Amino acid sequence: MRRGDCGKIVLDWTARGCARLRRANDGSREPGPKAKGGRQIAQVGPARPPKPIRSNPHTRTGSRFSTRIRHVIQSHCDGLCAVLSVVLLAVWGTSTSSQEIHFSPDEDLVAIDAGLIAQAKRSIDFASYALTEGVILRALNDADRRGVTVRIMLDPREHHDFAQFGDLSDNVRFKRFAPLMPVRAYEVDDQLLRTGSANFSSGGVRRQDNDLIVFHDARAAAQFEAHFQRMWNAAQ
Repeated sequence: MRRGDCGKIVLDWTARGCARLRRANDGSREPGPKAKGGRQIAQVGPARPPKPIRSNPHTRTGSRFSTRIRHVIQSHCDGLCAVLSVVLLAVWGTSTSSQEIHFSPDEDLVAIDAGLIAQAKRSIDFASYALTEGVILRALNDADRRGVTVRIMLDPREHHDFAQFGDLSDNVRFKRFAPLMPVRAYEVDDQLLRTGSANFSSGGVRRQDNDLIVFHDARAAAQFEAHFQRMWNAAQ
């Protein structure tokens, strides 16, 4: 079917329908067949009175006309609609985000954190209220040795195991005074955000009842990154 055929079909049906309505409104009937010479052939039977025009849009005539249009469009445009559906599904499939939620002590949250950190290829911005869990610190050090840019933001009033920081100590800043910073979150490569109630401590990710939520969503990661950058700029 050539481009524009659907529109021509709809216009054709519309023109025919409007002509019928005008004839009914004028109280006239379609002329009968003509013989040779232009003379009108008399029709058998009494002439029927014109049907009244109803203002209700849901009358039988209007519904029948709409059904014809829908049938024509559907029968001639199914192929185009199918193509558009495939395109839309492809776009939605690439734009939708996914989330994960995990709970301790039912799950080993420290192993999940270590696995997420191991995925990093470019950057990790890490904000922690308390940072003492050795497995997480080793994962951060491994990322730093791979060339990943690691920045760590800490609350100065909480305990942190600096003996395991190693070279990470050069990339640590502390929140300046003011209220506490009970944030337990980090973003990876501007694509992934980890947050939740679990502190980065042995009790927080292993024994306590906590949750860990992962957003595979660049927009969520960007929101955290903006907040992290404000804290980083104001830190000491």
